[in-house]
Amino acid sequence: MANSSWRGEDDDSGEMRKIKEKAYHEWFLASLQKFRLFFVGLVFAILAFSVQFGIKSSDVGAFSVQFLSWLVLLITGVLALRDAGGFVAEYSKDTFKGLNPKMRKVMWFLFVIAIFMLMLVRL
Repeated sequence: MANSSWRGEDDDSGEMRKIKEKAYHEWFLASLQKFRLFFVGLVFAILAFSVQFGIKSSDVGAFSVQFLSWLVLLITGVLALRDAGGFVAEYSKDTFKGLNPKMRKVMWFLFVIAIFMLMLVRL
């Protein structure tokens, strides 16, 4: 195994392991940040599209459900923006601050409810 030293395989338990773990951690945080920003864009794009192409009906019930879905999407967008770090005053790569798990579940629940209400209005 004389050739293994130039590939870095002989000392994988020490410094190289820490470097690999740090690189993986930074890559994971960057990917998570990109997904969260994508979700923020998705929520506000759905909101903009549904407002721009709202239903044209004289039915007060349908309009009320549509308006309520817009409000729920707006709340979801604000929560998603907070989750992506949009309202965090200090941002560093060592720590990533977002919503706590309970609020994140509320955010996803509101998103599903808003999409369901928008589909219900279109029926």
